[in-house]
Amino acid sequence: ELITQGDLDLILAKPINNLFFVSTRLFLMSALYRFCTQLIILVIAIFTFDISISWSGWILGFFFLFLGTIVEYSIMLFANTFAFWFYRIDNINYAWESLSEIGRYPIDVFSKTMRMVAFTFLPIVFVAYIPAAAFLGRLSFPLVIYAVLFSGVLFFLATKPSSVLISRCI
Repeated sequence: ELITQGDLDLILAKPINNLFFVSTRLFLMSALYRFCTQLIILVIAIFTFDISISWSGWILGFFFLFLGTIVEYSIMLFANTFAFWFYRIDNINYAWESLSEIGRYPIDVFSKTMRMVAFTFLPIVFVAYIPAAAFLGRLSFPLVIYAVLFSGVLFFLATKPSSVLISRCI
């Protein structure tokens, strides 16, 4: 939207990290309300179903929740980078929202091929499955290493081209 309307020039002139400013310029109160509601539902479910989560489970769960946020941010940043070449890319955002619905299901219901796709090409499981498994203490060590490396590499690959493109526009 900033590129198609020509408002990116105003942001590029500010003395701030352009990628950070473009990424955080909008704050939706509805997202905060949704987050608070989901947190309340999580707490109610934990106490209702008597789920015991260890301290390490809480720490790992929130850590992988943070990594899942980084993965989702990286994918959206990478996808929205195409706005430099194409006029309207709103469909990419809608497609990602539709695909992220797959993350609501347990990974065990999918075939091996779909699991591989969900872990690599469309890393939807990083947002839902891996943090939930970390909270419950069901993560294997290879999956922990893979999740940390994959999220770091994806974040680097998403931010590097975007930073270069934005700096070239100056």
